[in-house]
Amino acid sequence: MAAPTRQELITTTRELLELAKNGDYPALAARMAYHGSGDPLNDYRKPFDYSQDYDQKMVDSWGGRLAKLQDGTDGLEFGEQYASDEDEGTWHAIEVFFKLGPDQRHRYFGYLELGGKLLLGDVDQ
Repeated sequence: MAAPTRQELITTTRELLELAKNGDYPALAARMAYHGSGDPLNDYRKPFDYSQDYDQKMVDSWGGRLAKLQDGTDGLEFGEQYASDEDEGTWHAIEVFFKLGPDQRHRYFGYLELGGKLLLGDVDQ
């Protein structure tokens, strides 16, 4: 798979935020890169599996945080796109600004390409 375009990162981010906002955590799980202490050998190598207890707890936590990021916002803006080679593979990130009237929240959404799909791996400030 070629490096994702800026539009692909924007579309993927919007879709994931919508899943979180709507509480569709099983669908969100399939779009997130597994990471955590439940199975360290598979960190960033597969999507979460919502039918597994550990995975469900992690996705519920992430989904809640993603939904809360959107509370009270009146729109999104997207900034720069970045790529960085790390141990897990090539991370593709995009800046996201959550507009709050004259203010905004700023986050970086980081994705890995796994199995031909962009999976969310991290959200940083």
